[in-house]
Amino acid sequence: MSRHRMVVTAITTASLILIAGCQPTDKDTPSANQEQRTRQSSSSAAASSDPAREVPSSRSIRVLSPNGGEELVAGQPFAVRWSSQGLDDKLVTIKAHGGGDENVGGWYTLAEAIQNTGTRQCTFSGGWRKYKIHVSTVDEQVSDASDDFFAMKAPAFVPEPEPPRSSPADSEREALAALEQAGALFRIAPSGHAVDVSFADTQIDNATMARIAQLTDLQSLVLTNCKIESGGLKHVRGLKKLKGLRLRGTNVSDAGLVHFAGLTELIALDLQETQVAKAALERLAMQLPNCSIIADGFHTHGRPLQ
Repeated sequence: MSRHRMVVTAITTASLILIAGCQPTDKDTPSANQEQRTRQSSSSAAASSDPAREVPSSRSIRVLSPNGGEELVAGQPFAVRWSSQGLDDKLVTIKAHGGGDENVGGWYTLAEAIQNTGTRQCTFSGGWRKYKIHVSTVDEQVSDASDDFFAMKAPAFVPEPEPPRSSPADSEREALAALEQAGALFRIAPSGHAVDVSFADTQIDNATMARIAQLTDLQSLVLTNCKIESGGLKHVRGLKKLKGLRLRGTNVSDAGLVHFAGLTELIALDLQETQVAKAALERLAMQLPNCSIIADGFHTHGRPLQ
């Protein structure tokens, strides 16, 4: 072979090698790239269908009511309603915030760690005029509040009814009629019960004293110069509201004083011109330390009622 032909052959071989080096490989061909993208897409689809790699659904709470503009009454029950997503197994807490500024106003817990049922009857009485309801998970990771304020007004004032006044029983009315016929003077309170009864210079028998015993609201009893014996005073024992008793000029003796020991409201007792001895008066004064007792040659001032 001539030298010229050898050179041409060498150039041709080198050119083929160079051209061969520039040819695209299977990796760079359009068909290969398309196949790779197809494999990646299939891989992504497989990953998205894998439950273990599924993205968790969103969790949320939304307060439905009271959600702003309502007017509630303090101390009366109202319904708090909310909706939630992805929190069926979570416990929730309900609070009310009053005052408008979360950093200043007051917080009131209405229900804590309750089942997420979407509704709850609540009652509270706060010191603010406007509030928002806050519903949250116990860990406060998910929460919502009323969109606007609702009002909380004070309940209408209803005065307590006056206790019914007891009307005089038939027995008391009959007793007053009998005492009036016997010459008694008496004062009737607005309740209809007799509170003062006065006899003077009258023959008082046991039947009349039994009528007096029916006047259980009696506060003052005057029997001045009445012909009454000690035994008739047993009817006075039940007059627990009696404050004043005047027996001046009667036939009362030491034996009659035993009926006065239980009259703890008694503050004035007049035993002048009676047959009561000083020793009996001293014993009675010890039993009734708050009572002022006056008799012939005897006087105690007692102590004022506390």
